[in-house]
Amino acid sequence: MNLDRLSTEQRARLNAWGEVEINALKANGATEEDFKEPALANVVIEQILTKHCDELRADPEFAEALFLTLHDSASPQYFRKWAAEERYKGNLGMAYNIEILADRCERTGESPFSKG
Repeated sequence: MNLDRLSTEQRARLNAWGEVEINALKANGATEEDFKEPALANVVIEQILTKHCDELRADPEFAEALFLTLHDSASPQYFRKWAAEERYKGNLGMAYNIEILADRCERTGESPFSKG
């Protein structure tokens, strides 16, 4: 994950939150080998977003920068899966918009949020 979109202060907050989650996983038996698995990184990110949702909503610049950072390298498959989840939850408008992102990603070969 490229953190260039985040300010120094935003990176420090994200790193501190991540450190808390990583230490909690280690306390529950996660090993250094476990941390090489992408699925565990997803767990850490999910925990950060869940636990710090209110703080992120209170800071729209941070929320936007983090959203763009997390989606810089998203694939069309990622967007389609996300759209399906939103459709299942009844968020049809959001699902439609995410499908548009997936289509754009397929046409261009890169995430619609990439800086390049």
